[in-house]
Amino acid sequence: MSERNRRLARLYLDRFPHDESLVDEALSPDFVFHHLAEIVGPDAFRLFMRGVSDAFPDFAFTLHHLVSERDLVAAHYDFAGTQADVFLGTVPSRGRRFSTRGLSLFRCSGGRIAEIWVAFNSYAMFEQLGAVEPLGG
Repeated sequence: MSERNRRLARLYLDRFPHDESLVDEALSPDFVFHHLAEIVGPDAFRLFMRGVSDAFPDFAFTLHHLVSERDLVAAHYDFAGTQADVFLGTVPSRGRRFSTRGLSLFRCSGGRIAEIWVAFNSYAMFEQLGAVEPLGG
């Protein structure tokens, strides 16, 4: 089971956010994405993917570690992109590039990804994009 779940996590990291076939091939019908806000369901997640892809046409992950146990897979990665369009409906594009490190925990069930928890320094990302002022002045 762990190897199959590792393949699902790799599939996600290879295809997010540019290949929407990921949604149909890998996500469970009751999928939940946990980060700044919860995204519930494959259709809502497909819209989120589209928004990320439009905002960051060169968005990509660089995987460093992938660890699995039973139904869980933890991924440690860098990810980066150059903003070309509005992000999250509120962050205007200034054409800036961001790069940061993150962690995701995937819970798999029935050969599909049921949940993903994401942790990264989103403030640093928004700072690099010019959307917020640097902390401390």
